[in-house]
Amino acid sequence: MHKERTSELFIFSEAFLWAFYPIVSSILVLAFSPVFALAVSTLAAAVFFGTVVALQKRWHELFIKQAWKYLIPMILLMGILLYGLLFFSLQYTTPGNVSIISLMEVFFTMVLLGAVTKHETLSRVTIIGGALMVIGAFFVIFQGSLKPNPGDMLVLLAMAVPPFGNLMTKKVRSYMSAATLMFARSTIAGIFLLFLAWVLGDIPNTMPSWGMIGLIALNGFVLLGFSKILWIEGIHRIQISKAISLSSINPAITLFFAFVILHQRPTLFQVLGLVPIMAGVWLLTRRNLVTE
Repeated sequence: MHKERTSELFIFSEAFLWAFYPIVSSILVLAFSPVFALAVSTLAAAVFFGTVVALQKRWHELFIKQAWKYLIPMILLMGILLYGLLFFSLQYTTPGNVSIISLMEVFFTMVLLGAVTKHETLSRVTIIGGALMVIGAFFVIFQGSLKPNPGDMLVLLAMAVPPFGNLMTKKVRSYMSAATLMFARSTIAGIFLLFLAWVLGDIPNTMPSWGMIGLIALNGFVLLGFSKILWIEGIHRIQISKAISLSSINPAITLFFAFVILHQRPTLFQVLGLVPIMAGVWLLTRRNLVTE
């Protein structure tokens, strides 16, 4: 029980930090192309993870051959496809919508991992809590209209990726530390994305301002770096579906700070959507939760 509570604390802490990711990324996308912005943020994360690996003296874990059969698909899914879709979506939609629509990851996790692959055993409480959060997300996605913008659809498409990516992450984690696997993921994905930015002609000709460099460092070191260690350590001990549901508190945080930083007022539908979302979080964090 103590380990489970510790994991829940890791997930909640990660959710708070991750709430700033769409806000910071939306600012970077205004200054750079999505591919270049993601590339430099990912490489900054690689520097962070490389430092941790060096301090822990875990370089030998990179040579565990069994891990790479799961590490390669994890890099493709989580390091390139998922974040690529999210960065492109921010050209068309708001950080608040990105954060809330991301709750559809709960639905895809239940359907793809629970009902199809059977990798996750879903209790009745987990299903009810997940359903409540999906209902809340519905209010936000279809704000009085059945025609969402392209950015919202990119986010929805992106949310079909993490269930499989998280599953690969859990498998890799059994061979190496969170820092080592994230160093490998960030380094390979970052180099690939930087090469892609070069091919597309998206690399800036001038030096970014110190303000932009600071945001890149924040995105890489803290949001794509430290917060991901919290996430991986969290899902190492509890169900992926529960971890995703617990982290669904971050839309409320994103909406608040998007208003403070970007002056984007929450809409009525966004606020209404948070009610069933928080109800779902409460169900999934009760101490008497029983996992079947």
